[in-house]
Amino acid sequence: MKQKILHISPEMGYNDGRSYYVYLLLKYLKRNGHEVFLCSDNPEAEEMIADTGADFFLMRELGDKRKMLRGKSVLKDFVLRKRIDVIHSHHRFSEFIANSVRKKTGVKTVFTALSIVDKRYFVEYRSDRLIAVSNSVKQMMVNKFGVEGKKIQVIPNFTDTEELTHHKPFSEDVKKYLTEITERKKKGYKIILNVGRFHKDKDQITLLKATENFKDGNFL
Repeated sequence: MKQKILHISPEMGYNDGRSYYVYLLLKYLKRNGHEVFLCSDNPEAEEMIADTGADFFLMRELGDKRKMLRGKSVLKDFVLRKRIDVIHSHHRFSEFIANSVRKKTGVKTVFTALSIVDKRYFVEYRSDRLIAVSNSVKQMMVNKFGVEGKKIQVIPNFTDTEELTHHKPFSEDVKKYLTEITERKKKGYKIILNVGRFHKDKDQITLLKATENFKDGNFL
């Protein structure tokens, strides 16, 4: 059944896993015949998703909790005007806004939980259906937040197979960097790889502090 699906994700960008996850959903849902939309407060997201075929809806109120009431009104009008069937949100505040217009529009809501969280707002995980990207995330939702297990579907994170099978050549800068690392490894350096954006949530500071305990200081 083909549907109109609106994805809501604040702060869409090029440097985080959530944005990449949403990008792939837009790309392949569109290919499978669904009509897809992205709602974000970042105008640059329109360029990011240009090749997916999804329509872009700029909603500046999305990232500002002080404009919550205005945001609800804007979202409700958009959902009714476009006759959206499903809202898929990718942030707890976005989920709250999506669920706030559910009764007035008849739209179904889905939320994807991408990580384990500590802070609780008592408004999260209330969508009609929930997606957890791992069994650990599902267990957190059940044990910590009291979510009914049967509402949750575990769908692991995925990547774009087209990127793997049609790999673009490395740029000259990347080639030079890889060559330097290879040469240093030959000299006995240990290599540490940290995959993730530079953000306090990723806590690269702890990784750097941990290196102080290494007996051998020759590492990258």
